Amino acid sequence: GNKARAFRTDALIAAILKERDSSPIGPCAIVGDINCDPEHLKSLQHILDKECWTDVGAVAECWNQTPLEHTCTVAGATLATRRDYIFTNSLLTPRIRNFRVVHANGLPTHATLDLMIETANFNTMTRSIKSPLSFYVKMRGDSSN
Repeated sequence: GNKARAFRTDALIAAILKERDSSPIGPCAIVGDINCDPEHLKSLQHILDKECWTDVGAVAECWNQTPLEHTCTVAGATLATRRDYIFTNSLLTPRIRNFRVVHANGLPTHATLDLMIETANFNTMTRSIKSPLSFYVKMRGDSSN
C-alpha cells in the first residue's frame, strides 16, 4: 500500500484512541477502510497486540464465516483485497452474535461488513452540557475551560 496513506490512517487511528481514552470505559469498535493491512499501522497493531482488541474479520470462523475474506474489488485489479475492517475491544467482542461480509450490496468496489451485537444489559451513560465544549481549548490542552 501507499506509505503516505498508511501514515495518515495511522494518525487517524492514534487520534481515535486518544479520544477513546478520554471517554468512559465501555464497549468500543473502530470501523472503516484503512487502505492497508493492519500490520502497517503502528497504533492499530499496538491495540491488537497489547490491549486485547480483535480484528473481527480475522476471526470470522467464530461466526461460521471465512476468515480474512476480501472486502474490496477494484476494476482492473488482478486480486481482491481486504481493506474494510471492524476492530472491537475486549468489552464488545463477546457481545458479537454474528459477522459476515456481504458482497451483493449494489456497491461497485466495497463489500458491506454486517455485524450483529447483543445489546441487552448494556449500561449507558448520558452527559448533558449547557454550552458546547471548545475543541480548540481541548486540543490546546487547556483544562481551565
